[in-house]
Amino acid sequence: MVSMLLVVVVLGVLQVAAVGLIRTIVADAAAGGAAYAALADVPDSHGVLRARELLDASLGSDVADAARIVTRPGGGAGLVALDITTDLPVIGLWGIPGALTVTGRAVREVLP
Repeated sequence: MVSMLLVVVVLGVLQVAAVGLIRTIVADAAAGGAAYAALADVPDSHGVLRARELLDASLGSDVADAARIVTRPGGGAGLVALDITTDLPVIGLWGIPGALTVTGRAVREVLP
């Protein structure tokens, strides 16, 4: 009886760790894509491609293909914002589609 409870607790802790890991990787990809799009000689669409490459390298092509990545006005002329929407893992890596949205922001570089 105790071993069943212990198994459930361990699996729960592993699931919480998996959610944290996925969110951290997606947040890093969003920040990296926004930083790349904020470069002076790079269009915003290249930031989306960079974020997709980062997701593909870290989580696999199935996550990168399922993710919705968009750039949006960041609230100011000098700010780039990149949103990534992906699945929130509930059981293992399977989960609720489109439930996890992360935004990466970067200050746009200006050539003198």
